Amino acid sequence: MKIEARIKFFQIERCGYYKYHSAHPSFGSTTNLLEDIENWVSGKTLSETSTYEPTEEQDENLLRTFCYGIRSHSNGDVLLTTWNETPTTEGAVASVNMIGNVNSAAIATTTIPDGYLPGYPAYFWFPSGKDYYATIQIHSRLNGRSNLISYFKGFLEKYSQYIVIDEDVSTAEKDVVSGYSPSGDVKLIEKVHPSYRCSSIRLRGDLDYLKTHRSLIRKLVRRDVLTYSAKEDISLWQEIYRSFTGEKTGVLSGEHRVSLDVECQPIMPELNKIISHWSKEQDVVGSQNQYQDIGFRLQGENKVRWLSSSVASEVFELNISYSNDAIVDSKSLLGSLNQIKKKVLSLTEGIEHEVA
Repeated sequence: MKIEARIKFFQIERCGYYKYHSAHPSFGSTTNLLEDIENWVSGKTLSETSTYEPTEEQDENLLRTFCYGIRSHSNGDVLLTTWNETPTTEGAVASVNMIGNVNSAAIATTTIPDGYLPGYPAYFWFPSGKDYYATIQIHSRLNGRSNLISYFKGFLEKYSQYIVIDEDVSTAEKDVVSGYSPSGDVKLIEKVHPSYRCSSIRLRGDLDYLKTHRSLIRKLVRRDVLTYSAKEDISLWQEIYRSFTGEKTGVLSGEHRVSLDVECQPIMPELNKIISHWSKEQDVVGSQNQYQDIGFRLQGENKVRWLSSSVASEVFELNISYSNDAIVDSKSLLGSLNQIKKKVLSLTEGIEHEVA
């Protein structure tokens, strides 16, 4: 079937094992990482393929990530499919009746079968020989990139071919890493640390136009989504009754889109700071909020020049099939990407990347 998918590119800044203050890895690469993951997940159940546990230091919205599948094309391209956990309440998924009134809309819960984990798939395309990759968004605003960063970091720290296990301290339940070496040999441990970092790819032309015509900027336009949540408003007797039946008090949540115009003529340092701040925002939440954007109104122009248009991202038509109701068949997706590969990769021509 033919579907539209948003493809967005990201520059791989670091991937491997680095000596402190070094810009180049002593060993390790994106190719090694993907080959390692493919070997590591072979024969495992899905539950065994998470590489990290969420902590308080991480994004509070970041839950576990699992490798649903990894496949290579004959041309060397690799497609990685992840399954990204989503929140539940007492083992159930909650939904709200959107035509209900505020403060009284009905909430339904769906029990999750034993052994199943609610979540969503994310697709990552690694073109052979490139130092960048692409997220493939199909019928979803989520691209799972934040999860992928934690997944790769966790793998480099604890599961790659370069780790050296401390046999004296490790237990049957947990391996303790004593260091890293290019051969995995304890005698060849080097003073290096694992590192993975990537950033959105910016198209130099669009940003240069804004900087060249900075003096014509008259207004800034901010688009964002305000989210809200509130406990379901019920009477005391209803609260007591629910305590007998075990029914939980729900939480109503939603979002509201806002747009704001501000008269402004930024000087060059201010313009650079606005662009840099927006880039960092996108690296954190942009994958989940496609509406969020900053635009500029220039004197003599009727249109708004949005910063999102400066990102190496575009919607393409793909001819794919599904493995089941939720997952795209990886072979069909890789084949479809290969058919339009030259056109898709043209997005990365003349790129300007910024470190996240």
